[in-house]
Amino acid sequence: MDKLSRDALVRARIKMNPDAEYPQIHLRRRDTEGGVSAYYRVVALPGQKMIQLEAVPFDDHRSIKRLVLANWSLPRSYAANEWALVELRVEGRRITVSVDGQKLGDAEDDSVTQAGGVGVFAVKNGFLRDIVYVPLDQPASPAFATAPLPSADVATKDAPFVNTLGMRFVPVPILGGPTGGQRVLFSVWDTRVQDYEIFSNETKRAWSRVAYPQGPTHPAVNVSWNDAQLFCQWLTAREQAAGKLPVGWGYRLPSDHEWSCAVDIGADEDPAKLPVEKSAKLIDIFPWGAQWPPPPGAGNYAGEELRPAIASGKYKQVSEVIAGYQDGFVETSPVGTFAANRFGLFDMGGNVWQWCEDWVDAAQIDRTLRGASWHLSHRGRLKSSTRNRHSPATSYDDYGFRCVLAASTPAAGILPKPAPPVHGDARATESAPPGP
Repeated sequence: MDKLSRDALVRARIKMNPDAEYPQIHLRRRDTEGGVSAYYRVVALPGQKMIQLEAVPFDDHRSIKRLVLANWSLPRSYAANEWALVELRVEGRRITVSVDGQKLGDAEDDSVTQAGGVGVFAVKNGFLRDIVYVPLDQPASPAFATAPLPSADVATKDAPFVNTLGMRFVPVPILGGPTGGQRVLFSVWDTRVQDYEIFSNETKRAWSRVAYPQGPTHPAVNVSWNDAQLFCQWLTAREQAAGKLPVGWGYRLPSDHEWSCAVDIGADEDPAKLPVEKSAKLIDIFPWGAQWPPPPGAGNYAGEELRPAIASGKYKQVSEVIAGYQDGFVETSPVGTFAANRFGLFDMGGNVWQWCEDWVDAAQIDRTLRGASWHLSHRGRLKSSTRNRHSPATSYDDYGFRCVLAASTPAAGILPKPAPPVHGDARATESAPPGP
């Protein structure tokens, strides 16, 4: 390296693969004479679902001592060969580690002499890519970057666009409809509690939290269609101001037809028809396939784990469960817990209902929701083609949303006049027809 910095940041994508050698990022600390005093390494232990931060002081060239500074749980479950964006930041004696935009924690290192600068050494063993080194006291040099981080207009399933909140977006082919053939990127998961909290705090918009426990990576619920629209508008303005989006791009809700394409039934539906005309029409097509009951790990639905809560009267809106099915979660589950579909999208069935842009019918009173939720067990409700409906000011403890990022806007209506928000669990049944 031509120039060294005492404080530095290295960012790289690590491929999570529990069956292979542990992928690592190394960040070397050098002394004033150019020798290596120590190096830090972030080791992904996906089989153990954790990230380990180590310091390796160099007493001499023949003796290496390994010091584990910290172990942190990964922010969510990662599948084998899935990519995660890992960041290692060194400022003085403090080392900070983040994964996919979520800070895991800080650690202090008193084991090495802070005599010189910091350089980068990333193990290029097939498990790392998009390596970027940034000296914090000077502009980033192109010489320290093997590849730029993907931008929205070139992102792929294997190299998603990652925004300032750590939300990840991948392209989904749109077949027909107003945005057919255009580039539309879907968030790989529902908008999380940690994402929506930032919006709520920065805009001072009230958010009624649910009574059951949720962590930062659970899907944000008790969110109305109006709330979701304002989130998308806020995030677009925030990232455009920061220069993070291509010109003309913005965040929005998916159209009903785009959502169908993302759940892989876009070719089987007429994009010109209203959502209510297509609801539950595709027989025995579910997000996991054609079998019933759902196979283990199909998603977060009303399984056997809900029986005690139903018996106690806790959730009166949940009337029955899928006999013999268990997903391990009574209420919402962290995003990414279950397997992704072929486009790389998680929870396209179950966990929470997802708002779409469209009115559900020509009356233009209710908006469309897709995907079912942890409340539901009825075969007709869980079909990929089933639509739910509710007024845009309504929110429930299983209503969330998923953003898309695109330069195009489907003709799906405009934000209606503000209406008083409606919260609660008073509904006796879902609004969508169950179907056969």
